Amino acid sequence: MVTSLKLAGEVLPAATGLHASTVVQHLRNLQQFDRRLITFKGHGSSAAHMTPGDAARLLLAVVGSDLVKDSVASLHGFGQLRPVGRVQDRSRITLEDHLAGILAMVASNAYPDAGPDCIALSLISTDETASHPRAALSYLNARKSAPIGFAPADWRAPLASVADYVAAVKGTGIVRERHLTRRLIELIARSL
Repeated sequence: MVTSLKLAGEVLPAATGLHASTVVQHLRNLQQFDRRLITFKGHGSSAAHMTPGDAARLLLAVVGSDLVKDSVASLHGFGQLRPVGRVQDRSRITLEDHLAGILAMVASNAYPDAGPDCIALSLISTDETASHPRAALSYLNARKSAPIGFAPADWRAPLASVADYVAAVKGTGIVRERHLTRRLIELIARSL
């Protein structure tokens, strides 16, 4: 079991290659914005253990941010995305929920072995996130079928690739992709 400080100061930096002080500042930003975003109770040996939801929120904030000051905006921008093309899921699941569920499955050894390392999740955005929505593609599915596209609730275009995103947000300049690998997800999940 890992505490918030160990998750932010050791596990995520080791998994992502980011500096520990950067990840810890993302953690602080989330805790200062809303104490409920990351489980917090006590210090030292009595500190709360991180849940898959805590890890998913911190991971989305860290990986989705260009700057440390963007932690909360990145979490909300990516975390609240809904599945595209799966009408029955649109009202219930978010990208944050999906990632937390995968982390929980891997942590409990219930997720099937995916073989060699590969891209597990892609976060997609533009330089102009205020005028263009964020999106994500999840390759984390047990059936090894097509990726699950995640986009804002009002998204109407297909989303099975980055090319679909580019076609839907016409007129963008730079499109950014951030990839999380299966190995990164496993390192984080196994620490929980």
